[in-house]
Amino acid sequence: MSLDPELMQDFLTESGELLEQLDQDLIRLETAPTDPELLNQVFRALHTIKGSASFLTLTNLVAIAHAAESALNAARNKVITVDRVMMDGLLAAVDILKKQFDDIRGGRDLTPASAELVATLTVYGEGKVPGVGSVAAAAGATPSVPSPAAPEPAAPVATAVSQATGDRDLDLPPGKAELLDFLVADLNATLEQVEAAVKSLAAEGPGSTVSAQLADQCAALTRSVDFFDFDAMTKVVRSLGEYATAASAAADDQLREMSGVAEEAIALLRKQSAGLSQKKLLDLPVDAFIDSFHAAMGTGAVAAPGTHPADGPAVPPADAPGVGHEPADDVSVAAAPIGTAPAAAAQTPVAPEQYETATPVEHAPAPSAGKDGRESKEHAKEVAGDQTIRVEVGRLESLLNLVGELVLQKNRVSALARQLAVHDATPQDMRESFTQAYGSLDRVTSDLQAAVMKTRMQPLEKIFGKYPRIIRDLARKLGKQINLVIEGGETEVDKSVIEELGDPLVHLIRNSCDHGIELPDVRTRTGKTELGTVRLRACHRGSHVQILISDDGKGLGKEKIVEKAIEKGLYTAEQLAQMSEKDIYRIIFAAGFSTADKISDVSGRGVGMDVVRTNIEKLKGTIELYSEPGKGTTVEILIPLTVAIMSAMMVGVGDEIYAVPLSNIVEIVRPEAEQLASITQRPVLRLRDRVLPLLSAADLFSVPPEKAGKAPFAVVLELSDKTVGLLVDRLIGQQEIVIKPLNEMLDKGGPVSGATVRDDGGVSLIVDIARLFQIAEQRTGRS
Repeated sequence: MSLDPELMQDFLTESGELLEQLDQDLIRLETAPTDPELLNQVFRALHTIKGSASFLTLTNLVAIAHAAESALNAARNKVITVDRVMMDGLLAAVDILKKQFDDIRGGRDLTPASAELVATLTVYGEGKVPGVGSVAAAAGATPSVPSPAAPEPAAPVATAVSQATGDRDLDLPPGKAELLDFLVADLNATLEQVEAAVKSLAAEGPGSTVSAQLADQCAALTRSVDFFDFDAMTKVVRSLGEYATAASAAADDQLREMSGVAEEAIALLRKQSAGLSQKKLLDLPVDAFIDSFHAAMGTGAVAAPGTHPADGPAVPPADAPGVGHEPADDVSVAAAPIGTAPAAAAQTPVAPEQYETATPVEHAPAPSAGKDGRESKEHAKEVAGDQTIRVEVGRLESLLNLVGELVLQKNRVSALARQLAVHDATPQDMRESFTQAYGSLDRVTSDLQAAVMKTRMQPLEKIFGKYPRIIRDLARKLGKQINLVIEGGETEVDKSVIEELGDPLVHLIRNSCDHGIELPDVRTRTGKTELGTVRLRACHRGSHVQILISDDGKGLGKEKIVEKAIEKGLYTAEQLAQMSEKDIYRIIFAAGFSTADKISDVSGRGVGMDVVRTNIEKLKGTIELYSEPGKGTTVEILIPLTVAIMSAMMVGVGDEIYAVPLSNIVEIVRPEAEQLASITQRPVLRLRDRVLPLLSAADLFSVPPEKAGKAPFAVVLELSDKTVGLLVDRLIGQQEIVIKPLNEMLDKGGPVSGATVRDDGGVSLIVDIARLFQIAEQRTGRS
């Protein structure tokens, strides 16, 4: 890759966002194959990616994007309807594009798409169904309106060239030369629609909405021609754009005259296209035409280069910095190969096949969204406009680190303020001034901390959006019908949390599809519909986010789990008999455990659920499983909003001070002697109507007996539905702490998850709540 790295990174960023959205939009399109808005949205994304790739001369990428775009264009023109085979091809094209994006990032040559895939999509783009023939012929349809003139065939090319004042051989750089065929195909296809729009304007008169559509077509075509530096063609295309703008307010007589000149412009462009197909650049009488064109419109000059012919923002030329300019929302740019059949009102589109696997996706729309949840999003994008900027993640990380240091210094100032408040030698007015200054610092620091944390917050939709494609592919592979319902995708969590959540959620969703949802015939025999449902839901719960993955499948039988646990030697029958139902279900997360009767390439090896639990616990979260045989299974994940800065209670144990996350503390009590007891030689705390396991912090952190205190306080901790008491010597107070990771060599002993700097400048270890509960379970004989 010899191109400017910054330019290439812009392409990867902007086009990468479109590529991520394509998977979601295509899955939605599969359930609504004739939705014009959705077809346009997918088409525009591919068109933008292809246009940007053309600018960067990424030929292999342009080839597959062009084939997919052509197929979609035929669907937009109602020549064909998206069926399952076409959708498979479009999704395969997206997969190739993703691989090519990875190749760009790795500095490798782009992986070419298979010839078979390109050929299949090209056939669809030509208005045919592979192995069937043209759609119009298959349907026996006859267009009810005159079709626009098709591009001139090969035979008249010599005549067109002979009418020119001269021609010259094209001398293009290798990258542009390889893309010339795509330009010719785009040009011919677009001119068909431009000519149809001109005829519609002449027939409908001023005020027609066709003028805006025509302006956008010309703007997109201008960018393509600009890229090849065909100045004469650029002038003609821009003149058509001017015509589109002027036509919306022209008088009837003037409009007819202007339309005649516009058709002459189309004829000139067709002649030039015919020459380009022979690798010739014709010297056509462009300047004389432009003069007559402006005379007809009553204007005097061609629009300045780069000016959008329609009312709206300027369109940058192809050589402007940056890539990935997206056409306007109502753009209708043709990009199919030569021979694409035009839209015809009377044509009967091919009916979509009856899918063997139904995989619709439901998204709960935001409260302010329109009827389909998309209108408000599109409006929000328009309103946001230039009010958003991209910032490198590294800069946000540095800013967060600085805020963390500021929080530590604020804590230090707080400690000094407390010392001054009780120091008799300090004047009263100085104490008050210092306390007031600290109060202002505390408020500003807290606001700054909250603002910085918000910059790192991202909606879970960022990863949720990838799962409809996974569900579709799994349903096809497993021979099942599965419906994915997504709720709460707008729920935001810290970026670092999102990055770690992706793989665990994928594994849980795959398990729901493989182990949970039954085959269609099995479901019907048990009185269920053939279509199974996997539901993914997220919501806030205090300072945590709750994620639920549920299905309406066969559920988990407690007896089968017990049988498998004994078979694998994980527990004895006596141990299992003493466990609660919830504890038995937790065995699912044990290493090497699986209830699958046979191993498949989806699941069944017993590798994964223990890794899922480990990854969730790394995020300081919890995971629980609930199931009802015959009705389904639900997995609950509870994770903190952020893992960088949190509130903690500082407690003393021997000579050391430890930080206990405040979000896990239920209460702090000073137990009386009659509240303390032991069960099977394990200490417990009787607290009102509950009996809690009791752990000694001095024991957990190996404090020598001579330094250990009497531990008069019990900090009652809660994790999910479990509770435990932690005995400590002293209570220091609440502080905002900044989590610092431990060196791998140090992060091995005791239930600690990191370290922090206290307000007195000392260093404290942070108690790992999840690990502490594991120790409590082991000591009480639980799973």
